[in-house]
Amino acid sequence: EPTGKVLWRSAVDLRYAAVVTTANGDGVYAATSGGESTVYRYRLDGSIAWQVGLASGGSNNLMASPDGRYLAAFNVGLGHGLTILDAVAGQRLLDVSITAAAGTAGQFIEGVRFLPGDQGLLVDLVVVRDPGGVHSEEHSILWLDRQGALLGQSKFGANVDVQVAADGRKALVVVTA
Repeated sequence: EPTGKVLWRSAVDLRYAAVVTTANGDGVYAATSGGESTVYRYRLDGSIAWQVGLASGGSNNLMASPDGRYLAAFNVGLGHGLTILDAVAGQRLLDVSITAAAGTAGQFIEGVRFLPGDQGLLVDLVVVRDPGGVHSEEHSILWLDRQGALLGQSKFGANVDVQVAADGRKALVVVTA
């Protein structure tokens, strides 16, 4: 039953871009952004279990896998890449760069979904276009294997919101403009 008790409070003077709990609730992952881009895993007593530096310049969002094995840091660096870490040991497992298409104003990763087992992960990639001052955001879901190779891509078009089911088998696409 929820009690409202504070389980963790940062004892350091860092500004976190993202904070998520571990799958089993025994700790917290936190990421800083900009020039000091780092991912930390804190124990509930406030001590640091591990820390891993990231390429500087990104917003460094976080998503933990439901099984507690992996942690994704996305929008890493100026290229808005993806880094997969061993969530327990803090070991860097994979760095993925996603090259922007020619003629785009930018891109970013809206979200990451780990697929059950070792089926890989889904990445909601948003490509920003601004032709003649008309802003649009085009969503694609990239299916990557655990080594970062592209297995498939579904393009959903401009100005939509995409929500992917936990098992990765269905997506809800809502037109937003």
